[in-house]
Amino acid sequence: EIRYTAAIDVWSFACIFAELLTMLPEARVDRRDRGALFPGRSCLPLSPVEDDANPEPNLDQLNVIFSVLGTPQGPLGWIELPEMRDYLHSLSPLPPTPLA
Repeated sequence: EIRYTAAIDVWSFACIFAELLTMLPEARVDRRDRGALFPGRSCLPLSPVEDDANPEPNLDQLNVIFSVLGTPQGPLGWIELPEMRDYLHSLSPLPPTPLA
């Protein structure tokens, strides 16, 4: 069973809010240059597996997020899915991208 918590709602709200902030005149972002904060091709576990020959989930969306925020550091015991902890341990550490 995968638990859905309020943390998911907070994350979603923050991403949408950040995208809306780019619409403010003070952001000085041309409307043609605006887009998704984390433009990925899939969303684990909601996206269906695209290739029946390769049943591994597409982790593109996570990799897009990690390319901006960096990979999680430190103990990963808070992650309930052992497969996800293993996947994160297999990644090369990425530092966060400065947002300013």
